[in-house]
Amino acid sequence: MNSDLISRRAAIDATWFEPSYTDPLNVLTEVRDRLKALPSAQPERKKGKWIDEKFKPRGLVYHPYKCNQCGEHSEADSNFCPNCGADMRGGE
Repeated sequence: MNSDLISRRAAIDATWFEPSYTDPLNVLTEVRDRLKALPSAQPERKKGKWIDEKFKPRGLVYHPYKCNQCGEHSEADSNFCPNCGADMRGGE
């Protein structure tokens, strides 16, 4: 299976139509063909940086760094925020 990404709005627009057929299988085939014809999109990944909060324990697990994009705490040795996916290599 291909992992192309498409715009949700483009998918809605491509499938909101008066079908050419009355047979449900043909309608589904037409929807599939319209979705396959949409261009794939590559979302832009957010850039972020770890904020050192010194000692701020969360329960029994120590996560001293906070993502400046979403505010979740994690270990700073990660290249990406495990919560929002921001790229932490290089900061903002």
